Amino acid sequence: MQQHHATVTHDGPERLPGERAQLPRSADELCDVHGAALFSIAWIMVADRDDAEFVATQALLDACSGPVHVAHRSERWELARYVYVRCVRSQAQTTLTPDEESRFHQRAAIALGLFGDHTYQEIADLMHLPRTEAASLLRCGLHALRQLQT
Repeated sequence: MQQHHATVTHDGPERLPGERAQLPRSADELCDVHGAALFSIAWIMVADRDDAEFVATQALLDACSGPVHVAHRSERWELARYVYVRCVRSQAQTTLTPDEESRFHQRAAIALGLFGDHTYQEIADLMHLPRTEAASLLRCGLHALRQLQT
């Protein structure tokens, strides 16, 4: 099996500033280390097991097969961003009500924070939101999670 490795910057509107480097792992190695977390991030965002599996797999392939933006923080941080971009693209293919779109953003913020190694400032930057709105999404999402536990 051919081993793919990441190289440099990501084209498109989701391009983010950062250092140029190379992910030191193959897709298989990245999947072994981060696969469960990437699947969790995708599942939280898209709320569908099959779609989440597809999104997580495609994000790993994106990160290892061509021009990519490589993280200056951690592999998990960078890979979570690929999952987010893939989830946004997936959601763009369906018509969401304003309430569904709001819940998607809330789930995305929670997933990036809990499983993607992101701060609320980084979530705001990635989602093109004011920091106060990202913080509000996290606060409301965590409150909703607490309500489910009680």
